[in-house]
Amino acid sequence: MNYIANMDRGKLTIAGLVIAALFLLFVNILATEEIRTARLDLTENNLFTVSSGTKKVLSEIDEPLTFYFYYSKKLGEISPSDANYAVRVRELLEHYALLAGGKINLKIINPEAFSVEEDQAVNFGVQGLPLDQSGEQGYFGLAATNSTDDRDIIPYFNGRREQFLEYDLTRMIFSLSNPKKKTVGLITSLPIEADMLRQYKPWPLLSQIQQFFAIKSVQTDAKVIDDDIDVLLIALPKIIEDQTFYAIDQFLMRGGNAVVFLDPHNESARLSPRLPPGAGTGELNRLFDKWGIDVTEKKFIGDRTVALRVSAPVGDRQVVADYLSWLVFGPKNMNQKDVVTSQLNSIAVASAGAISLKKDSKLKITPLIETSTESQRISTKKVQGEPDPLAIIREFKSENKKFTIAARIQGKLDSVFPKGPPPAKKKPKAEAPKNDYERKQAKEEAEKNAKE
Repeated sequence: MNYIANMDRGKLTIAGLVIAALFLLFVNILATEEIRTARLDLTENNLFTVSSGTKKVLSEIDEPLTFYFYYSKKLGEISPSDANYAVRVRELLEHYALLAGGKINLKIINPEAFSVEEDQAVNFGVQGLPLDQSGEQGYFGLAATNSTDDRDIIPYFNGRREQFLEYDLTRMIFSLSNPKKKTVGLITSLPIEADMLRQYKPWPLLSQIQQFFAIKSVQTDAKVIDDDIDVLLIALPKIIEDQTFYAIDQFLMRGGNAVVFLDPHNESARLSPRLPPGAGTGELNRLFDKWGIDVTEKKFIGDRTVALRVSAPVGDRQVVADYLSWLVFGPKNMNQKDVVTSQLNSIAVASAGAISLKKDSKLKITPLIETSTESQRISTKKVQGEPDPLAIIREFKSENKKFTIAARIQGKLDSVFPKGPPPAKKKPKAEAPKNDYERKQAKEEAEKNAKE
């Protein structure tokens, strides 16, 4: 302090000016376009923090997109909840436009009654909401187009979907930036595409996938995976042909990706006559063993900390107990650093197995969902037929370790068929016709095949 007091005032003035100049320079740097994209989000639920997946989608926009955000101020005056939500939607759209580096042209429009802007909103399919008895409509929606006139809309920003706002906006951008959808090859013995319990309608999962991808069925006895397929979705298939295993093996050998869903005990098997009860992971273990992947067979993972409490009939009475076969995982069980699971709040599984790598495996595994240490491998026999939740939990003994329920596996695979494709099965010789009728039938069949 004495040193500073004794300093020449001129020197102090110069020092102060230098510090001020440095401060202004620092502020100027912070104000650059690059730094402004990294906003500080102090909202309660990080409402304006976008995921790394969204940032990747925005960075990969090739052709410019135009966003038409329709919001009627009169609607906000009548509905304060819509007004508050509109502020968030607008600011998030502006943030998207900033992150996209000029590839998103955002137009904010307040459509007045009987105006050209209102006609445009209606033509896009934006939903009108009655404001009064005169018939005047209010609008709170979004329409987007790309350079080839493809379009996508959110007819109305329903506040009940606020937690999915980022998903809805990013899905729209991805769809318009990639008008040619990638193709998913579906290999399954489950009734995913036509569930008789849903009047032969597809599972809701399929319609969600079709928002982003084209679906192409691959038969469980297929001898080749078509070149137009970008990724395989394999869900509890009943595969018996060597050629099908070879086709999957070769698809992955040439750089293809696969999403595989397997269970040691499939609780949906009764819905499909093509999949026998109890069928599970064993179908693909022929491939997994060679690749150094270990998936539990005939044992599911029970976790005391996330088991779902159920009421179930046991004999002539109802019991209430934690059912160790049905688990509901929360954020603490999910990989918060991975784009796939970082924003999930919960995920439910039934009779799920565990996945790991063998000691000599050359692959890399990244856990996505893990159990707590209060977990145990339990025989699937205990959940077949009419399970007794109380009996299962009485016999529970924690193995004091975490199990990986879902994972991403990467690395170079060795082919399961190093000597080339397996030999085709020989068709059994047909018996010679025994009488005139059989000879006539055989002749007609041969003529029909020749025409085809």
